Amino acid sequence: MILSSYLLTVLHISTLLSLVQTIRFPYYSPDTYPDSFRDFRSCGLPWRSLVCDADGVLDEEGRLLLDKSTRLIENNTKCGCAPQDGPFGSCLEDKGYRISVAILDSIFVESSEEVVKERLERVFPEALRKKQERGQCDDDIVIVLAVKNRIIATSVGMVARRKLNFEIVDKVTEFAKIRHLDQGEYAKGLNLMIEIFGKVLTGENYLEVLPSRMERIYYYKLKNMVPSWPVWLTFIVIIGTPAIFVLVLLVLALICALRRYHNITKYGYTNPNDSTYVTGSFSSSMVSRSTSQD
Repeated sequence: MILSSYLLTVLHISTLLSLVQTIRFPYYSPDTYPDSFRDFRSCGLPWRSLVCDADGVLDEEGRLLLDKSTRLIENNTKCGCAPQDGPFGSCLEDKGYRISVAILDSIFVESSEEVVKERLERVFPEALRKKQERGQCDDDIVIVLAVKNRIIATSVGMVARRKLNFEIVDKVTEFAKIRHLDQGEYAKGLNLMIEIFGKVLTGENYLEVLPSRMERIYYYKLKNMVPSWPVWLTFIVIIGTPAIFVLVLLVLALICALRRYHNITKYGYTNPNDSTYVTGSFSSSMVSRSTSQD
C-alpha cells in the first residue's frame, strides 16, 4: 500500500515537471529566462547553444544561423583576459569571446507604472549577462531582442569593452535597425550585429568594418525612397507602367482608324468634308450642264 502511494506520488511529480517544461510565459525577467546551456530545448535549439529563442520568434533556420555565427566567433577569437584581470578570472579554456543572444516576445515589468524604455534596455541585458556568467573574466557579451517592447540592447563585459565600446555598439545597432530589424527581419539583423562584433573583436578597425555615418544615412534615405512592396509587385509596376501607356496609344489609334473606316463606308471612298470632293462635284456638275446645253 505504501509502495503504491509512493509510486503514485512519483508519477504525479513527473507529470507536473513535464507540464512545467512545456509552459511558455507571456513575458520574462532575467531570473525566469531559460539558460540555453542547461535548458536548450526551451530555447528552440537541439543542443547546447549561446542562442535562446524562448518564445519562438524566429524559425528554425534563423536560430541555427545565429548559433553558427556565435560558435564561429567563440572559436576564431582568443581569450581576452589579461594579467590585470585576475580579480575577474583568467583564461581557463582555449576559447574566445562569447556572444549570447536572448530573443523574447516581451520583457516583464514589475511596476504598474510605465517604465522608461531606456531603463529596460540598460537593466535587462546587464542582469541577464551577470546571471549567466558565460565569460572567463567579464569578457562576455549579451544581445537582447524584445519584439513587443521594441528593444534591441547589448550588454558588454568590462574586458570585452576594451575592443567593443559603447560607441561601436550603438552604431552597429543603429545600422542593424535600419537594414533589417525595422522590417521585422530579426534573424538577419541579429546576425549582422554578431558578424560585425566578431570582426571588431578579432582586431579589425571598426571604421573599416562599419559603414560610415554618411553611408548609413544614404542607405536610410534610399530605403525610404523605395516602396516597401514585394519584389513581384515592384516588377509589375516597372514593367506595367510603360505597357499601359503603349496600350492607351494603341486604343487611340484604333479609335481613329474605326472613325475613318466609318466615314468611308458611309460616304464612299471620298470624304464629303474634303475640299477635293466639293471641287470634284462642282466640276462634274458644270461638265454635265455644258453637255446638256450643247
